[in-house]
Amino acid sequence: MVGLAFLNISLLFRGLEHPKAMEQAQIAREIARGNGFQSNVIKPIALSHSLEAGEQIGILEAARKDTYHAPLYPYILSAVLKIAGGDDADKWRMGNSDTVYELDRIIAAISLLCFLMAIGVNYLLLSRIFDTKIGGVVAVMMLLSDTFWQFSISGLPQMMMLLLFSLAMLFAYRATEITTNGLSATGSALAAAIFFALLALTHWLATWILIGYCLYAIFFIRPKGIAAIFTLFFFAIPAGIILAQYHRATGVLGIGYYSIYNGVGGISEDLIMRTTDAGQIISSNIAKGILLNIASTVITQLKDLYANTGGVLAASAFFFALIHNFKRPGIRDFRWCVLATWVLASIGMAIFGLQGKVVSYNQLHILFTPLAAGYGLAFITLIWNRIPFPENSPGLKNAHFVILIALGASSLVIDIPQKFVSGLYSKGAVPPHWRPYYPTPLNTKLASWVDEKEIIVSDQPWAVGWYADRKALWLPRLIQNFEKIEKIAALEKTPFAGIHLSPYSSSMKPLPKVQQEYKGYFPLILNGWAAKATRQTNGNLVKSDPRTRAVFAEYLTNYTPMVGPEMVYYSATPIRSRK
Repeated sequence: MVGLAFLNISLLFRGLEHPKAMEQAQIAREIARGNGFQSNVIKPIALSHSLEAGEQIGILEAARKDTYHAPLYPYILSAVLKIAGGDDADKWRMGNSDTVYELDRIIAAISLLCFLMAIGVNYLLLSRIFDTKIGGVVAVMMLLSDTFWQFSISGLPQMMMLLLFSLAMLFAYRATEITTNGLSATGSALAAAIFFALLALTHWLATWILIGYCLYAIFFIRPKGIAAIFTLFFFAIPAGIILAQYHRATGVLGIGYYSIYNGVGGISEDLIMRTTDAGQIISSNIAKGILLNIASTVITQLKDLYANTGGVLAASAFFFALIHNFKRPGIRDFRWCVLATWVLASIGMAIFGLQGKVVSYNQLHILFTPLAAGYGLAFITLIWNRIPFPENSPGLKNAHFVILIALGASSLVIDIPQKFVSGLYSKGAVPPHWRPYYPTPLNTKLASWVDEKEIIVSDQPWAVGWYADRKALWLPRLIQNFEKIEKIAALEKTPFAGIHLSPYSSSMKPLPKVQQEYKGYFPLILNGWAAKATRQTNGNLVKSDPRTRAVFAEYLTNYTPMVGPEMVYYSATPIRSRK
């Protein structure tokens, strides 16, 4: 455990790569500075809601109030950043030869610590439900799952959620045990309620898990209904206060609900966040599209269940354990708690979507892996013990444990050598997550070119906000939106400093998709490649298009490649270091 933790957080660590992880990290830094729950990322959709909510002055500043993320994880991160001095970004500037931002490592270390603690909690929980052998084997499966390690260094909140969920289920099982003995389980139910509420305040999607537990508690935990009331009470009060603040800032209960349209009719969540009028791209037939999208996501979840549960084969056997009549009533009843919370979580994921990757912001299946694997392993063991092995082969009685562990560890065993080889090819330097992220030029060059009061327009504003520590507007969907917001920024004396473009828009999608999502910006995005292809200091694509030439004229004369033609910066004024 210590060896794998050291490898992943030091030798093999390449920095953060998930937009939501970077965004939550820079929100945490703002909290540590005493600026409240605000972001360096300005989303056009949030800007439009600030206008609708009646904001007249400081509109761009108001749009920085984050109404997407749940609060608990950023607040925990902020406390650690404050202790480490991470609130002063200038103390953490990278060298020109550095590839990993050290604050990334601190963010990942928090998640990694939660993962290691969660292994211990699940060992205790499964040892209580079954025995120490099953608890130990599941702990080893978690330890040797490459997916768990990827989540643990991703900077996403899943490992903190795993710890909170495991603690909640530990007390929920104790409450179930006490109930099956004919006693009142008020104390354990109260503790479970607190941890389920904290879980939902870490990620709004976990509210579905909380609802699933409440449904279970109504029928299986005494006094009947009290555990559900406790849970709803502890969640509803802080959530109500937070959502009321969201409503004051935006006129709606935050902008997170727009993720329901992700994947509907070819619409991406990115596209919605970049628009100033969601009604322009949400068609009248959207209800039908949402239903089709939900059905598609359900099928995808079933197809990818093995991968989403960390490649732990025993977790898939949980559903067979549902048909087995376990002798102990506590074990028998508690499996319905696992099922209820898992099914409700799956419904939530189907509605609000998955990003198509195993390690993604809305992926909650990983939380259920330990408990599902425990039940699945117990069922497999019961079947295995019925096989009449020869008396002179006692080792075969535990062979199924070895087989399942080896199958789950195969991905990790293959992945680590590949990362070492990658490091050797890069002459010992750990490569960043390029493409599309390269922290060094953002943290060194861009931060020195732009004043703190200025705004950078970017296709990856979360990276600019975190690494450069500058305010970043997500590239608006339409050029007329760009012009409108540019005028607002000038009036508020926070002018646009320039336009930053990266592989996030130019190289990570097929060209037809790039053209569809970025429309009028298409010549600007391909301009860097045109410059390289024609061996010129600046491409001519933008100058060939009258509309983009007219809008971006002041930016075109200050074209600066940051990482070849793929990461470029168009400055509104001649570039000079502010430091």
